[in-house]
Amino acid sequence: MKKIQISKQTLILIIALIVVASSIASGGVIAKYAQTRKDQTSHVTAKQFYFESDYLVENVIEGAQGSYHLNSTVESVSFNLYNFQREMCADPDCENCAFTSQVNCNYTVNVTSDDADFTLSAEQFSAPANTKTTQTVTLSDLKPGYSYQVSVTANGGYTKTLYATFSVDKESDGFFMNVAETETYILLTVWTEGDVVADPETGVTVTFPAGLIPDSTDPILAAVKNYEGNTYVAKSFTDKNSFQSASSSRSYRFFKADGYTTGSFTVKMGDASAEVSDIP
Repeated sequence: MKKIQISKQTLILIIALIVVASSIASGGVIAKYAQTRKDQTSHVTAKQFYFESDYLVENVIEGAQGSYHLNSTVESVSFNLYNFQREMCADPDCENCAFTSQVNCNYTVNVTSDDADFTLSAEQFSAPANTKTTQTVTLSDLKPGYSYQVSVTANGGYTKTLYATFSVDKESDGFFMNVAETETYILLTVWTEGDVVADPETGVTVTFPAGLIPDSTDPILAAVKNYEGNTYVAKSFTDKNSFQSASSSRSYRFFKADGYTTGSFTVKMGDASAEVSDIP
């Protein structure tokens, strides 16, 4: 048999062609793999998380956001917690909206105060995912002269804390009056604060101006007769019953007679005159 003779140059050429062909094939596989990986790429989107309040804020600023001064007579205060963005989903009848938290949330309420008797009735609340939820928290049995620092933390994989400070004013001893005028009558309101009480023998004396008709349906004013000489004159009366306990108040109504223009009231408890003030 005759042997086939292959020259060295031919052999080198054949090997080179095989290497090129192999590279082309491998490149196609790599390109196909890369394209497959590219097609399988997916995007991960974080779930929405909202936690807001009508009174609580992220940073308390004294005299501004998150800092509230309450009258000495206030005994409770309430605030709301929301798991949705109120600005975008304000409709109270909308149970679900696109701006509601997509995660289950637990709210933890903490209150610190120098008031040793204060207790919080409920410290834990929950808000389910994808359900528009409003939780109302009420602080009860507040006392004059104390501050209550509130923090509420929402935890649902995400964490956010809101704060507020509620300060109840101290009770102050005082004796006050307020005159409110309408088109047809004038309402005089007298009140005391703190431990101020009237002497049961002398009570509180009210002097009202001319041109007013005491409301006869009021048992105290029914006995006041100020129609003299065909006109309604200025007069005084004494109330011995309404201010025998601390923090008392009483209102008296006077109708305007024809021709009434203006006039001033004076209210006295012994030698002390009532201070004109806004009604708390």
